[in-house]
Amino acid sequence: ADPQGPQCGCGRKGCVEAIASGRGITSAARYELEGLTAKAIFAHASAGNAQARVLIQRSANAIAALIADVKMITDCQKIVLGGSVGLAPGYIDLVRDILKKQPEIYNISISPARYNHNAGIIGAALFLHQHNAVI
Repeated sequence: ADPQGPQCGCGRKGCVEAIASGRGITSAARYELEGLTAKAIFAHASAGNAQARVLIQRSANAIAALIADVKMITDCQKIVLGGSVGLAPGYIDLVRDILKKQPEIYNISISPARYNHNAGIIGAALFLHQHNAVI
Protein backbone atom coordinates (compact mmCIF):
# COMPACT_ATOMS: atom_id res chain seq x y z
CA ALA A 1 0.00 0.00 0.00
CA ASP A 2 2.88 2.35 0.78
CA PRO A 3 6.49 1.19 0.29
CA GLN A 4 7.64 4.03 2.55
CA GLY A 5 4.97 3.19 5.15
CA PRO A 6 5.25 1.68 8.60
CA GLN A 7 6.89 -1.64 9.39
CA CYS A 8 4.41 -4.51 9.21
CA GLY A 9 4.37 -7.54 11.49
CA CYS A 10 5.32 -9.66 8.47
CA GLY A 11 8.62 -7.81 8.14
CA ARG A 12 7.79 -5.73 5.06
CA LYS A 13 7.08 -2.00 4.99
CA GLY A 14 3.77 -0.36 4.19
CA CYS A 15 1.53 -3.43 3.92
CA VAL A 16 -2.22 -2.82 4.00
CA GLU A 17 -2.25 -4.56 7.39
CA ALA A 18 0.28 -2.05 8.78
CA ILE A 19 -1.89 0.87 7.65
CA ALA A 20 -5.52 -0.23 7.69
CA SER A 21 -5.82 -2.62 10.63
CA GLY A 22 -6.71 -1.62 14.16
CA ARG A 23 -3.07 -2.11 15.09
CA GLY A 24 -2.01 0.07 12.14
CA ILE A 25 -4.40 2.82 13.18
CA THR A 26 -3.25 2.77 16.81
CA SER A 27 0.43 2.67 15.84
CA ALA A 28 0.06 5.86 13.81
CA ALA A 29 -1.79 7.72 16.58
CA ARG A 30 0.06 10.60 18.23
CA TYR A 31 -0.46 13.09 21.04
CA GLU A 32 -3.89 12.79 22.67
CA LEU A 33 -4.72 9.58 20.75
CA GLU A 34 -1.48 7.76 21.49
CA GLY A 35 -2.06 4.56 23.45
CA LEU A 36 -5.78 4.42 22.68
CA THR A 37 -7.49 1.42 21.11
CA ALA A 38 -8.78 1.53 17.55
CA LYS A 39 -12.31 1.50 18.95
CA ALA A 40 -11.54 4.60 21.00
CA ILE A 41 -9.95 6.29 17.98
CA PHE A 42 -13.11 5.58 15.96
CA ALA A 43 -15.14 7.18 18.77
CA HIS A 44 -12.89 10.24 18.66
CA ALA A 45 -13.31 10.41 14.88
CA SER A 46 -17.10 10.34 15.31
CA ALA A 47 -16.76 13.20 17.81
CA GLY A 48 -14.87 15.25 15.22
CA ASN A 49 -11.24 14.75 16.28
CA ALA A 50 -9.18 15.75 13.22
CA GLN A 51 -6.28 13.34 13.82
CA ALA A 52 -8.65 10.42 14.37
CA ARG A 53 -10.48 11.25 11.16
CA VAL A 54 -7.19 11.31 9.23
CA LEU A 55 -6.20 7.91 10.67
CA ILE A 56 -9.56 6.36 9.73
CA GLN A 57 -9.45 7.97 6.28
CA ARG A 58 -5.93 6.62 5.71
CA SER A 59 -7.13 3.15 6.65
CA ALA A 60 -10.16 3.36 4.37
CA ASN A 61 -8.00 4.64 1.48
CA ALA A 62 -5.72 1.62 1.82
CA ILE A 63 -8.68 -0.78 1.89
CA ALA A 64 -10.33 0.92 -1.08
CA ALA A 65 -7.09 0.69 -3.08
CA LEU A 66 -6.79 -2.99 -2.17
CA ILE A 67 -10.39 -3.63 -3.22
CA ALA A 68 -9.79 -1.85 -6.53
CA ASP A 69 -6.70 -3.99 -7.16
CA VAL A 70 -8.51 -7.22 -6.28
CA LYS A 71 -11.41 -6.21 -8.53
CA MET A 72 -9.10 -5.64 -11.48
CA ILE A 73 -7.14 -8.85 -10.93
CA THR A 74 -10.05 -11.21 -10.24
CA ASP A 75 -13.14 -9.42 -11.61
CA CYS A 76 -14.87 -10.36 -8.35
CA GLN A 77 -18.44 -9.19 -7.94
CA LYS A 78 -18.61 -8.69 -4.17
CA ILE A 79 -16.33 -7.86 -1.27
CA VAL A 80 -17.11 -8.80 2.32
CA LEU A 81 -15.40 -6.82 5.07
CA GLY A 82 -15.06 -8.01 8.64
CA GLY A 83 -12.89 -7.45 11.65
CA SER A 84 -13.07 -4.69 14.18
CA VAL A 85 -12.14 -2.00 11.65
CA GLY A 86 -14.23 -3.30 8.74
CA LEU A 87 -17.28 -3.60 10.97
CA ALA A 88 -16.83 -0.25 12.73
CA PRO A 89 -19.85 2.03 12.27
CA GLY A 90 -19.58 4.01 9.04
CA TYR A 91 -16.36 2.35 7.83
CA ILE A 92 -17.85 0.41 4.91
CA ASP A 93 -19.70 3.56 3.79
CA LEU A 94 -16.41 5.47 3.87
CA VAL A 95 -14.72 2.81 1.70
CA ARG A 96 -17.69 2.88 -0.70
CA ASP A 97 -17.45 6.67 -0.96
CA ILE A 98 -13.76 6.45 -1.84
CA LEU A 99 -14.44 3.85 -4.53
CA LYS A 100 -17.29 5.96 -5.98
CA LYS A 101 -14.69 8.60 -6.88
CA GLN A 102 -12.90 6.03 -9.04
CA PRO A 103 -13.95 4.92 -12.53
CA GLU A 104 -17.20 2.93 -12.60
CA ILE A 105 -15.41 -0.41 -12.93
CA TYR A 106 -14.25 -0.12 -9.32
CA ASN A 107 -17.75 0.27 -7.91
CA ILE A 108 -18.28 -3.15 -6.40
CA SER A 109 -20.76 -4.45 -3.88
CA ILE A 110 -19.31 -4.30 -0.36
CA SER A 111 -21.05 -6.02 2.53
CA PRO A 112 -20.27 -6.56 6.21
CA ALA A 113 -19.31 -10.08 7.26
CA ARG A 114 -22.54 -11.97 7.89
CA TYR A 115 -21.52 -13.29 11.29
CA ASN A 116 -19.73 -10.12 12.32
CA HIS A 117 -17.01 -10.82 14.88
CA ASN A 118 -18.13 -14.42 15.34
CA ALA A 119 -17.22 -15.62 11.83
CA GLY A 120 -14.07 -17.45 12.96
CA ILE A 121 -15.67 -19.33 15.82
CA ILE A 122 -18.78 -20.17 13.78
CA GLY A 123 -16.59 -21.44 10.94
CA ALA A 124 -14.59 -23.60 13.34
CA ALA A 125 -17.78 -25.02 14.85
CA LEU A 126 -19.22 -25.79 11.41
CA PHE A 127 -15.96 -27.48 10.40
CA LEU A 128 -16.02 -29.66 13.51
CA HIS A 129 -19.69 -30.47 13.00
CA GLN A 130 -19.19 -31.41 9.33
CA HIS A 131 -16.26 -33.66 10.19
CA ASN A 132 -17.91 -35.22 13.25
CA ALA A 133 -14.96 -34.08 15.31
CA VAL A 134 -14.90 -34.20 19.05
CA ILE A 135 -13.10 -31.63 21.15
